[in-house]
Amino acid sequence: MKNLLSIITLFALMIGFAPSVHAGNVGGSSDSFFMGNEAAIVGGAGLAITTDGGSAWVNPAGLALIPGDSLSLSASAFTVRRRAVNDIYSVELQIQDETPHTYSSDLDSTELMSVPSTIVRVWRIREGLGVGLGFFTPRSDVFSSRHNLDALEGAYENDFALFSDGTEVTQFMQRYQLGPSVGWTVTPEFRLGVSAHVLYQRELNTWRGIHMDSEGSSNFADYGNMAADNIAIEGQMGGVQLTAGFQWSLPGDIRLGAVVRSPVVQLYRKEDVDALNAFLFVEDSGSISFDFAPEKVQPSTGGVRILEPGRAHVGVAIPWKWGWFAIDGDVAPAFDDEENGVHFPLVWNVRAGARFKFGRNVRLGMGVFTDHSRYHPPTEFLQARMDFYGFTLGVQHLTRFQLSEAETSERLVLMTTLGFKYAVGPGQVMGEHVYPQAEDPEGVVEPELHDATFYETSLHIGTGILF
Repeated sequence: MKNLLSIITLFALMIGFAPSVHAGNVGGSSDSFFMGNEAAIVGGAGLAITTDGGSAWVNPAGLALIPGDSLSLSASAFTVRRRAVNDIYSVELQIQDETPHTYSSDLDSTELMSVPSTIVRVWRIREGLGVGLGFFTPRSDVFSSRHNLDALEGAYENDFALFSDGTEVTQFMQRYQLGPSVGWTVTPEFRLGVSAHVLYQRELNTWRGIHMDSEGSSNFADYGNMAADNIAIEGQMGGVQLTAGFQWSLPGDIRLGAVVRSPVVQLYRKEDVDALNAFLFVEDSGSISFDFAPEKVQPSTGGVRILEPGRAHVGVAIPWKWGWFAIDGDVAPAFDDEENGVHFPLVWNVRAGARFKFGRNVRLGMGVFTDHSRYHPPTEFLQARMDFYGFTLGVQHLTRFQLSEAETSERLVLMTTLGFKYAVGPGQVMGEHVYPQAEDPEGVVEPELHDATFYETSLHIGTGILF
């Protein structure tokens, strides 16, 4: 089995230098979570009618209608992401004319996260003019995959093939956005809003593995190869994104809304690669060679370029005395950057939700949504393309305070939000089938596409203070 080095090299390159389209990606929208308390209980819908602190993200025009200063905080108290694929990694061994035998291992990842998704402070400058400063965590994911595979094929004591592989892949990604927003009333029926955000994104991919194989002897030391690797790749990106939107109240009390998000423009990127490799090879002659190679690859940097295409959202809402119903749609155009290897297909999504009032202080919400993948079909190991479909349920409770007995209206309103989200994502994940005995090094590793379904469950907790 002289192709072990080829296997290790190919595998490391696939894990380490593949684009950040991996089994950790959740759908295709700009958000891993719904930004804002109201959005969290209505499936992310309502850009034509939103008026809470989350408007700074959903549609900044809504800040114009906030009746006072406010502070909104929301978080994913816990998010469970379940990803499993059978036989994602397999090895085929054969002894002489015997029937080939396939050994395989599964992808099995269950991750629990807690993420502070939004903090928004809004100042009511005057009636019809609101200014906000928001901090958002629109994307966050952790993914791990462990594979332990021991393959042994043999008919006689001194005639067998062994392939042993123990690997652990971890991938972490988090994006933060921070910036001001303003919403103002142009006419009583028409409101405009804009936001300007700076972005910071950090990614960390690691791959650890130990592999060994032998063929043709009962003594591994006679004909054996072994390799151990530890590779870590850390990337950091800074950029900007602009958002503009409007809300328009039409006759008949129908609300229209639209938002345009600019492309994400990368201003800088830095990537560091650390690798530690150890190899032991036994040649046919019986000679043994050993190589221990710690290496820190020169950091790579990137300049200004479009990282992701822009996005357009449109929506309509119908308010009633007891609440409102809204439906939104969005589309992101196809985008290709051959020079930087960035490719996005055209993507569309739909969200619909309703909010109901029960008395003065209780509001119930429900919603459904799609989250189609932003990526082309996978081509590299552990890359995934999943289209998610889900629903939300939630409740908001308002607690009203008068700061003195002489006041005739509440000066302080505390809003508590509890929301539940569930999504199921069918799609495809790229696996690998390994032929350690292949004569051609390029035929050692073959991609193998697998159908899969991922699941996500989230509990949203949020609070808001209006004063």
